[in-house]
Amino acid sequence: MFESTRFYYGLLWVLIGYSIVREVIQKFTLVYHTEPYILPREIVGVLFFVFAFCSTISAWFLRKKIDKNILIFVSIISIISLINELRFALEIKEYSLRDSLTTGQLYYVAKIIFPLLFLGFWSLLDNEKIRTAFMIRLIESLFLINAGLILFGGILAEIPLMESYPLSGRWGYCGLLLDRVTTQLSYGLLLLHNWSPNKPFYWKNFVFIICLLVSGQKAGFLWLGLFIVFVVIRSSVLRNAIVLLAAAIFAFIPYYIKLLVGLSPFWEKVYEKHGILGVVFSLRNELLWSVFESEKENTSITEVLFGGISRFPTRIEFLPLDLFIYFGFVGLVFFIWFLTYWISPWKWSIPLVVACFAGGVMGSALAVVFLGLFMLNEEKS
Repeated sequence: MFESTRFYYGLLWVLIGYSIVREVIQKFTLVYHTEPYILPREIVGVLFFVFAFCSTISAWFLRKKIDKNILIFVSIISIISLINELRFALEIKEYSLRDSLTTGQLYYVAKIIFPLLFLGFWSLLDNEKIRTAFMIRLIESLFLINAGLILFGGILAEIPLMESYPLSGRWGYCGLLLDRVTTQLSYGLLLLHNWSPNKPFYWKNFVFIICLLVSGQKAGFLWLGLFIVFVVIRSSVLRNAIVLLAAAIFAFIPYYIKLLVGLSPFWEKVYEKHGILGVVFSLRNELLWSVFESEKENTSITEVLFGGISRFPTRIEFLPLDLFIYFGFVGLVFFIWFLTYWISPWKWSIPLVVACFAGGVMGSALAVVFLGLFMLNEEKS
């Protein structure tokens, strides 16, 4: 079982399927009932525990074959996390190991390390990439169906269920799924996966681009911009010119921001209450300020080096800063080292660059697995 591609393939689809069903039910009840109904968290907790337990056993059996850099990274982050957990347990009277494992810091760490462990031995089990390629085709089919709902049920029919931010007054459509980060990541990965200079006008590319643009998230435009500049454009002169133009447009935001926010009542209110920075960073700048303002008097050199300045689920949603407050400067350096080594080819770093300004890939188990599967699939060719 611990070295069976069929077992892990089935387990992954149970996790993905349950996550999708859970999101659809939660979103449907959010839109059409007074309170959203959320399927028991314990179910996904049990599924993830099975995934984590089996991944640990398989990684142990295959430890001599797994990429040593993955094992080194997982070991270092695990040690830093366990030391911080012990420190926190000794200092805080209200500490709960159960809460940390189910919704807190250890839960966040588990969603990083176990998907990476899985990807480390999955490439050994599925060495011909047959199941990997088939899984990506199924993921593509699911998100194409969701794209059809976005185009026809969202853009054309304006059905509230298709909205990215239901009942908020904020524009955007992401179909039946409620997890906007993973949804946007999936369309971005599919765009990278399907793009070819020989078939630049392939119809699927247009579908994925539209889904990024109508998501209602500025990160969607950043995704597309990075894709065009660093994947589509081959000329370094043209690339530099576009980068300079984008920098100029950003620098002159104060002169046209009122015109832009005037197109949306939601962003107009945000601008009135929180100013330009609130609009540009979707209030993440205030999250940044609140975290460091509340903790700066009590922050020790140990926390700066090894983390513990703040704990999940408190977060800033700027990936490097979140990694810093959780794992410290030392942990952040190891993350940068590992991700620089792991991401190949370089175009797959786009979701991580986007995460530096809008949320994060790390900390979402499915997002890490999806990213790894797409990279592994490309290695076969």
